[in-house]
Amino acid sequence: MKMNKILACVDGSEASPLVIRQALKWATQQGAESLEILHVVDSKVEFPVLASEFDEAADPRGEVEAKVGVKVEEMVKANLDDGEEVAWKIKIITGRPYEVIIRRAREVGADLILLGHRRLSGWERLLLGSVASKVVPYAPCHVLVVRPGLEKLGKVLVALDGTDESHAVASFGLDQARLLGAEEVLFLHVVEEVTEATYTYWGSFTVGPEYYARARKTAEEGMSQLMAELSRSREGTLPLCRTRVEVGRSHAMIIDLAEKEKADLVIVGDRGVSSALEGFLLGSVSAKVVRYSPASVLVYRLPKEG
Repeated sequence: MKMNKILACVDGSEASPLVIRQALKWATQQGAESLEILHVVDSKVEFPVLASEFDEAADPRGEVEAKVGVKVEEMVKANLDDGEEVAWKIKIITGRPYEVIIRRAREVGADLILLGHRRLSGWERLLLGSVASKVVPYAPCHVLVVRPGLEKLGKVLVALDGTDESHAVASFGLDQARLLGAEEVLFLHVVEEVTEATYTYWGSFTVGPEYYARARKTAEEGMSQLMAELSRSREGTLPLCRTRVEVGRSHAMIIDLAEKEKADLVIVGDRGVSSALEGFLLGSVSAKVVRYSPASVLVYRLPKEG
């Protein structure tokens, strides 16, 4: 699946050069038609990060945006490799960052959004969340949340859940791994541990070792069949592919295995949410993985139901 239009979002933090470097790399490897570097001047912040030395009382917002644009351009040029030819442009917009990013992605018809993930304290995560966590549920396309370590892509972890969409996520993950030159792909299926709430909902259904043994066996058989189908449908050399089935809470198992396996990239599927209330009530596995994964996370946007 080719990413023709890429939107890279920078905020002036220490993660911004890494996002730009990865955006240029992905645009080149994907053969993208366009790459837009977006910086949102936060309308709620008196002195924007990239314009902290400017006095906004003396500089109208439009002038601040222009000066910020110069800084972003310098950042992009500093991260261009010699001989690298990528068509890119810069866009500076004032507003609430996550709202602007989602709106701009729709306007340009983006296939992929790249953005960094700032390290927040426990209280900040609880009270504020992060721009990445807010963008993922509502983005109209795939989202790559960049963390250090993605410079050399060795191992990719693809998380599956056994639903009908698992084949699409696995196929996407394998194709991206090949395109990006990954050495190994680990496909993980998590048999979701039955919580007290789920048990109550199911009523008299008895959950015990036999249930998990059957579920694990079914998952392993499904994974074997999936791997055979992926192999048959592709020509040429494939990365080393492994499968693994675990029992537990999906997001916790994905995060834990990404750390143990020293994965450079985690790929998860996400259907997105239709409303702010739905997002508040449900959350998602992908949102939790984005917040706490030690590796970069590529969220594959599944089509919404209906």
